[in-house]
Amino acid sequence: AEEEASDQQHRKSTTKMSWLGSLLGRENAAAGGGESPAKGTAAAGAGEDPACALVLGKVLDTFKATDAHAPTAAAADERHSLLLDLLEKEHLYHYAMCEQSRQQQLLAILKAAAGLADAETVQLAARILAASLTVSPVAAEKQVQDTREKLAAASLLKEPESVLTIIELLAMNDYYVRYHVPHLITLLLQHQQSAVQASIIDTKVGLGRVIDLLSDRREPVRNEGLLLLQLLCSNHTDIQKLVAFESCFEKLFHIIAYEGGNEGGVVVRDCLILVNKLLAGNPSNKNYFRETQCVAKLAPLLELQPSDCWLLTDGKLSVLLAALATVRTLCAPYPDLGKTQTACFKCGVLKLVAGIALGALNSPPARAAALHALGDVAAGHHDSLLYLTKTSLRTAPDGRDQPLLLRMTTVAIYAADARERAAALYAFERFFAGNEEGQVAVATTFTPVPAGSHDVQQPLSVGAHLLHAMFGADDARAAPAAPAADTLGAWCACLVVSFVLHGCARSKEVLLKIPLAIPQSEKEMDNTLLPRCLASLQLHAAPGADHRRAVGLLRVVISWLDCSQLAAATALATFERASCLVEPCLGAGASVHVQGLCAMALLLLLQLQPSSAQSVVGKCGGVEQLFYRLDQLKRSHEYVTAELQLQRGNDEFVPEVSDLLLYDASFASFFDATYAKLASLRAPATISAATSPTPPLPHTPTTSSTLPLPIPAPVPAPAPAPAPAPAPAAAAAAA
Repeated sequence: AEEEASDQQHRKSTTKMSWLGSLLGRENAAAGGGESPAKGTAAAGAGEDPACALVLGKVLDTFKATDAHAPTAAAADERHSLLLDLLEKEHLYHYAMCEQSRQQQLLAILKAAAGLADAETVQLAARILAASLTVSPVAAEKQVQDTREKLAAASLLKEPESVLTIIELLAMNDYYVRYHVPHLITLLLQHQQSAVQASIIDTKVGLGRVIDLLSDRREPVRNEGLLLLQLLCSNHTDIQKLVAFESCFEKLFHIIAYEGGNEGGVVVRDCLILVNKLLAGNPSNKNYFRETQCVAKLAPLLELQPSDCWLLTDGKLSVLLAALATVRTLCAPYPDLGKTQTACFKCGVLKLVAGIALGALNSPPARAAALHALGDVAAGHHDSLLYLTKTSLRTAPDGRDQPLLLRMTTVAIYAADARERAAALYAFERFFAGNEEGQVAVATTFTPVPAGSHDVQQPLSVGAHLLHAMFGADDARAAPAAPAADTLGAWCACLVVSFVLHGCARSKEVLLKIPLAIPQSEKEMDNTLLPRCLASLQLHAAPGADHRRAVGLLRVVISWLDCSQLAAATALATFERASCLVEPCLGAGASVHVQGLCAMALLLLLQLQPSSAQSVVGKCGGVEQLFYRLDQLKRSHEYVTAELQLQRGNDEFVPEVSDLLLYDASFASFFDATYAKLASLRAPATISAATSPTPPLPHTPTTSSTLPLPIPAPVPAPAPAPAPAPAPAAAAAAA
């Protein structure tokens, strides 16, 4: 009934504006000397104020002439007609409405109309204010539009009580007021978020009135409240806490249930986006979310019907992606993460996420998002990691069960979508982080398969798939059951192996002892993974070859050599193995990435086995030459991108579909730490002048990152003779 009465009043106002149009026309003629409307627009854009000041003054005069206790219908009708006509002609006076004086007049109208409970005047004035903050039709460029909108919002906020005046309007129950006023506040937040947040948090009842919008039964009003709260809670911890403890989570899940759960479409997605805003970077809200049993309410949104595996609607996909983003936000690192992961495990969230990530769902974006969520919800949690290690999932066309880790391996190696491969690598990295039992368990799957004895019906192990992708079917004896892996698949397999080795002495020792194949003669007794990686590197690091596979092999070698004396001794056991690292540093046309990673491997060998590695390092030009290669790699675009991810956090990073970056944030962190650890080798006593007579080359970048540095011929050592100690200034200049 209230909506019908408001509609009738709105239609009545539209019939009483013909006389005002002529008035505005005369005012324009008087102000602009009879210019055309187009010229009037230009004049308004130049900063003139033709007729809107007069019209707003007339509106204010109607309040002065009206008895507050007995308002007359004629004065109200006049106000409505004036404001409605001004709203329709707002494009002529857009810049005039952006002036602070006009905005103050509109705020005075809003305050006076609210005192008289004149809902029609309130909603018209709010719409005029909102129009002044929207894109100007005269602006030519987006940057100019944004600047003018921000200036208009800043001008409105110069009035100390402006936000409070607008918020108090939400106390009215009129449909149009409760629809247009939240839209006005949303526009202010878009352009001046920090100022509006500070003003709202200073008010005593302002935040409560905004939250009450979620309980409005009128769906458009409720939806405007959702959009308003999303901006209001963004990047403000105090507002997040206040909103959450006003039972906002309960209200949001009530809306989700009312809209049909994961079938609700855009409204449910907006509710989940608001949940993410409330949880992001807020440990107390995460604990409150867990303690109020909201994790269990999240699980039904991840459930899929059998028909969804083949045809997932856009609305359901958007809800599914938002729910997975909520899981990731909830399981981001914070002090009580273990309790939250336990709740996710008990409520079945982990099982549902694993089914989406590794099941038969025909949606690469959903599978990739689920793989990211799977890595976060299981990382460092014993029960979750054990579930992933021992659980099988029925995904094969023939109905056989496949272990989850094996399924994740095939996704990382053979998936057609690059985002899905990157997500599988992220899940593996999170699975192996601090999980020594998992690393050793996967290391033991690199078991050799006798030639001709493999059962085609028996699926390959995780290690056999990785070996097949890295080196081909002959090494893993996996040709009957595994497809051929491309270069990207080989690179992904190398990264998984590097995760197995990273920081785990036991897995390094296990893989140093397991042969890649059953030895057929004494010559094949030393056919283990590390020598095979070094031998394969010589082929793939050659100029003109795809350096991605070589980078993957080198990441395996570096992870292996880190803090492993036994691995360093194995790499230096023969000259042929060490030469695989030396030749790329000296070869013409080698990639800057290959040269830099070979330099790091050689420096690790020098640190772990100094007596055996000195001669090898001397063939590359010395320690300074190797550090120069490292500095070249650090200046590359791929490494700089990885460092930027490290600075801003890796949670939001999704690689492009066309390609995957060579480095990620975790490797950049490992590289920087290793670089700092190796810095002690730059001391002059590390390599004597007799071992490396070649002076270090200056640290100046070449015109091309792939051009090799010239290595001067060795200079014969001079006859020994006593030499005076250099002066401090001379030593500093030499340095």
